Amino acid sequence: MIFIWGSKGYTEDLGSSGESCICQNCNNRVDLHIINAYTKFTFFFIPLFRIESKYYLACPICSHGWALKRAEAKKLLQAPQ
Repeated sequence: MIFIWGSKGYTEDLGSSGESCICQNCNNRVDLHIINAYTKFTFFFIPLFRIESKYYLACPICSHGWALKRAEAKKLLQAPQ
């Protein structure tokens, strides 16, 4: 019996950080976005569950980003905008 398993990467834009700033990479004034990049375990090409999750603060223009801890990302999302 042959089993086909692996993993697949996904990204999810969780929203804006709520503060306008200048991107250090492209020098545009933007609202940085909070991105959740995660990997799911797949079995016969069906995604089953997350095996890894990382958060980033990313520029929507050039996609340059900075790593965030989960608690920091949740705090930015809960801040009043």
